[in-house]
Amino acid sequence: MNKSDLIELVQIKASASHARQISKAEVAAVLDALGDVAQETLGLDVEVPLPGLGKLATVTRKAREGRNPATGAAVHIPERTAVQFRPAKALRDAVNP
Repeated sequence: MNKSDLIELVQIKASASHARQISKAEVAAVLDALGDVAQETLGLDVEVPLPGLGKLATVTRKAREGRNPATGAAVHIPERTAVQFRPAKALRDAVNP
């Protein structure tokens, strides 16, 4: 699935549950705004809820030693902040009935 497929499916579902037709441009604007809000909020170290899906949160990964697979040489991997998705129970139950 790509972004245009997602926009089309959301547009169909949202229009079916509302009195007025929602355009694909409106759906695209909402998805883009959601991405912008997630980027800004995660930078502040706050969880971003995605209703019905789960939450986006930041986690700190500790520094560690790794290996270069080509040479086998030890490589230092520094500490970093990563984004983690925590699925909602409803989503987990839908995937694993």
